[in-house]
Amino acid sequence: MSENCNHGNNDGEVIIDVKNLHKNYGHMEVIKGVDLTVRKGEVICIIGPSGAGKSTMLRCLNGLEQASSGQIVVNGHDLGDPHVNIDQVREQVGMVFQHFNLFNNMSVIDNITLAPKLVHKETDEQAREHAMALLKPWDCRKGRCHASLVVWAVKSSVLPSQEHLHPTRKYFSVTRRPVHLIHRRLLLFWNFLKSINEQFQITIVIITHQMSVIREICNRVAIIEHGELVENGLVEDIFSHPKSKAARELILRDVPENSGKAEGAVAADGEDPGR
Repeated sequence: MSENCNHGNNDGEVIIDVKNLHKNYGHMEVIKGVDLTVRKGEVICIIGPSGAGKSTMLRCLNGLEQASSGQIVVNGHDLGDPHVNIDQVREQVGMVFQHFNLFNNMSVIDNITLAPKLVHKETDEQAREHAMALLKPWDCRKGRCHASLVVWAVKSSVLPSQEHLHPTRKYFSVTRRPVHLIHRRLLLFWNFLKSINEQFQITIVIITHQMSVIREICNRVAIIEHGELVENGLVEDIFSHPKSKAARELILRDVPENSGKAEGAVAADGEDPGR
């Protein structure tokens, strides 16, 4: 890890604690000794060039990838401990993927209600009420709803929502932004994240290439390059005085918010596992 790393707020309950994380795919080392601490209520963004290892690291934090070595502790649970029930850990963690992965043969409501019925054992009536509440902010309750908004609602059905926040939910993560959101709904999406963070102190870890999003809703930014954490600190500090070359390049190269271009996939979606 670079000596140039800045560190943010050292107060508050630790939700995610990563120590000397390594991840290999065969002979390719994707994550190289990363240390990172995320505290309760933080909104932290992980940024870096394509292939830097951002999505792989996020998947390790969610237990979707197993670390090659090092330690990941999420809400007091060591993910490397064989005695830890990963399903119980995941009840306190959620992840919004970049791609839709919806059931094409099912309706909007059926897509959204499936998870709470299977995971939380909600009745049809409870799940439908929850789904309608999730769709309300998007103004798409009459059946016209973009797929990227549906996937957010699907994930939110087992994540916290403003009306139905799960009281034990500790953190969730967003893999870049859901692609193809139009500008107005993109703003609603980020504002929704900001509102649940402020209201419920939910810890959020985001991957995005949009510097304006980071400025607007994130407290801290961690920059990964070639699998190493090269800079880590408060948003205002890094944006004002970037120390690493990667930070300077990323801050200068902003992506327009109204771009409809997809920004890449996580490793499990068949892309380069170093993303």
